[in-house]
Amino acid sequence: MVAKLERRGEQLQLVCESATTEIASLAAPPRPRRVIHVRVPRSADAWADIRTMQRLDEILRHHEGDDDVVLHVPVGTETVSLRSRTRRIEWGDAARAELEALLGAGAAMLEDPGVAVGEPPHLLLAS
Repeated sequence: MVAKLERRGEQLQLVCESATTEIASLAAPPRPRRVIHVRVPRSADAWADIRTMQRLDEILRHHEGDDDVVLHVPVGTETVSLRSRTRRIEWGDAARAELEALLGAGAAMLEDPGVAVGEPPHLLLAS
């Protein structure tokens, strides 16, 4: 309903301008997105690294979902963190197993900011 406030005589009144039979959704506020951190190793073979990145992209596409992905890539002596704008993943045992088979144990971790309200985000190895 849309209404306006009018003064009529000594009283204020709400005057309906339009109404609808639809009820607005009272959905719960969205849960903070989970983030999957993927540590990408570097080898001495640039072509092998390219193949690894291509396979990583295949895995991310295969497990498409709502969880954000941040790649941690070694560049020189530092590690650069890159949040993917095009890939999101559905975190689970299958996705974790494929990522770890490609990149090594512990290479993929879940950051779930919704684990406990009022506490800092937690890093979990499994969902």
